[in-house]
Amino acid sequence: MPAQRPYAKKPLSIQEQINQLKSRGMNFDDEARAEAILSRVSYSRLRPYWHPFEVNNASHKFRGETTFEEVWALYEFDRTLRLLALEALERFEVALRTQWAHQMASAHGPFGYLEKKHYRDAQHFEKDLGRLREEWNRPTKDDPIFEHFKNSYQEPLPPVWLACEAMSLGNLSKWYGNLNDRVVSQNIARLFGLPDRYLKNATRHLVSVRNHAAHHARLWDRVFSVYPLPRLHKNPGNLAESLEPSPQPQKIYRSLTLLRYLMVRLDPHNDWPARLTALLHANAAYLDRMGFPADYARRPLW
Repeated sequence: MPAQRPYAKKPLSIQEQINQLKSRGMNFDDEARAEAILSRVSYSRLRPYWHPFEVNNASHKFRGETTFEEVWALYEFDRTLRLLALEALERFEVALRTQWAHQMASAHGPFGYLEKKHYRDAQHFEKDLGRLREEWNRPTKDDPIFEHFKNSYQEPLPPVWLACEAMSLGNLSKWYGNLNDRVVSQNIARLFGLPDRYLKNATRHLVSVRNHAAHHARLWDRVFSVYPLPRLHKNPGNLAESLEPSPQPQKIYRSLTLLRYLMVRLDPHNDWPARLTALLHANAAYLDRMGFPADYARRPLW
């Protein structure tokens, strides 16, 4: 590891940023438009998007006829991809909240979800319960349903159908992942057509994808090393065949394949898969860095 040094770089004006990119070999078809873009999308945010156009990342020199417009087109592709991913993740998240609440209430009553005996790890349960208390105790004056319950009933925590709406998706994934009731777990997973253990682990991965997308972080070539999507060994066959083997298992290809499966499963008549396919076809040059196998179009879900 090289010796660390003090940070001595000075802030650059927008024009100085453009001049620096020019000195490294980037061309500008419309410099005024580039200046407008850099005024609302920072140099640091765009920087990862021009890495693929560099001869090498040490010299920061650009290859051939690289243009700022190409970099911006890649950024816009990633932005559209994030919005599509969020659309599918919203559909999944609402369905998971609904099923967790419905199945827990049907099996154990409105407040049975608060009983420690239904969970595998007692320490994790206490941590998740503490997070729920924090989430539920936030001000709710703008939420009439939550406010009505707090003003009308003596229970310190809500029934499961309100709890599932108060907690974050990250916390919900922990409650669901820690669930020890096999029947309830399988009933939840049945709507999604997935093995319950796989769905529990896949949910943690999808939380990670959602968080990156919701915070406008780069998605197209990201490596999901924390909570990677688990391997699906057999069923459902069309998903397993479409996922494996993958040349870069921690890239977005596998996440998008799972989301494609879920969108078809949850709403067979939606046009999300067609819109995703059109976006990918229009940006085929980037698919390799996204972990797409060369034969992905011949796989069942694609």
